[in-house]
Amino acid sequence: KTVSRSDTNYADILHELAYTNYLDSNYAASGQYAKEGLKMFPEKASEWYMLLGNAADAAEKREEAISWYDKTLQLNPYDYFTWFNKGIALYNADRADDAMECFKKAVLIYPYHASSHFFMGVICAEKGQLPQAMLSFTTNLLMNPENRYAKRVVSYLSDIAKMTDEMSKNAASVKESSTDDFAMQQEIIISKAALDTRYKLLTDLEDPITRQLQVLLEKLEYNSADKGFWMQYYVPYYIKVFKEGKYNTLANYIFSGLEIKSVQAYMKRNDKEVAAAIADA
Repeated sequence: KTVSRSDTNYADILHELAYTNYLDSNYAASGQYAKEGLKMFPEKASEWYMLLGNAADAAEKREEAISWYDKTLQLNPYDYFTWFNKGIALYNADRADDAMECFKKAVLIYPYHASSHFFMGVICAEKGQLPQAMLSFTTNLLMNPENRYAKRVVSYLSDIAKMTDEMSKNAASVKESSTDDFAMQQEIIISKAALDTRYKLLTDLEDPITRQLQVLLEKLEYNSADKGFWMQYYVPYYIKVFKEGKYNTLANYIFSGLEIKSVQAYMKRNDKEVAAAIADA
């Protein structure tokens, strides 16, 4: 049975065709269906713009994708997911600084968007900003320990904790900034002092990541005069967690998406405590 173009369900049909073609990597067809939908049902413009942007970005037409996302944001400036998608397109176009601003807007609108925190961490890691990267990556896991990027987050955190050649190279080229001053914490991470077994670990999870994360949180200092994003957005929460003695709870929770028997046992024994701690996030 065919659906008449005058049928009110036709908009849904076009949307489904655009989306399924996108999933099947038929990006040109996806865009065509979305353009037809835009022409026939302009009242749903934001939906068509999003589909057009996604299809263009997947086809590596970055600037076109960005223009479609901008049209969406003109209609819905508080759509965190469009800010995220625009950020991805910008990042893929080698415009990391512009992408970062989009990811910041996404998490300001919706703090629980794990993927935005992930890409913020990636950009910071690539720039050698290790404390900022660790804070963003940790927040990614805090928002959802089983999110699609969780394993990549753990890999990045491991590379930072162990100071691999790549991370050392990135850190060596880090640029000074008048905001988000984490120079002291950066040096401590680079030194790997927390990997010394004489450094007392406050969690039962023995790992370079938990050691480096602990020393980072221990040494965080909030500066109200520093208007940097990481200082104002992330630092207050993590200082609170550490001062309240909840580091062990945090460490176990962020790794609860992995198949670690001791973590799973901890989560079962302390489910109410974990739920209360995470509710503060």
